[in-house]
Amino acid sequence: MPEKTATTKNARVFFALWPNVATRSRLFKISKQLPDNQGRLIGAENLHLTLCFIGEIDQMQLQVFTRAAEDVISEPFALALDRLGYFARTRVLWLGSDHTPAALLALVKNLNKTLRHCGYKSETRPFKPHVTLMRKARPLATLPDFKPVSWNIIGFVLAQSLLQQTGVCYRILKEYKFAC
Repeated sequence: MPEKTATTKNARVFFALWPNVATRSRLFKISKQLPDNQGRLIGAENLHLTLCFIGEIDQMQLQVFTRAAEDVISEPFALALDRLGYFARTRVLWLGSDHTPAALLALVKNLNKTLRHCGYKSETRPFKPHVTLMRKARPLATLPDFKPVSWNIIGFVLAQSLLQQTGVCYRILKEYKFAC
């Protein structure tokens, strides 16, 4: 059997909350307060909150996942990003919430349940919603003060991760809006 290799027909994808322009600007403003010698800042265009990381899949699987996510139901909700934190294992500085809205937890649960029918294996670790601000980071002795970001969530996206000479960039493949 031939070995599966990455081709242009494969896609590395994930489902995420994607900030609008105003929210993205506020998130990036907070990241710019971090000392730039502590790690690699994430560009404003790449800021997002991952719901489910799928990984590399072929075009047929992509169509299945794209269609399946249309069945995920949620209502709009607000997310307050009010806490900076650090994941030591992955060396990530992040912005998250002291209180995860029940609607966000329900969205992730519903998305995982729906995608399992497509062959997706859910993450075994508990869901910790966060926006990565800096990678390859060192822990900060003190975290900067910042004004919390209120983010109104009205849908989610399926995004593709593309490796380019300048680094990774993300492309939205499909938007899923919540019924109001």
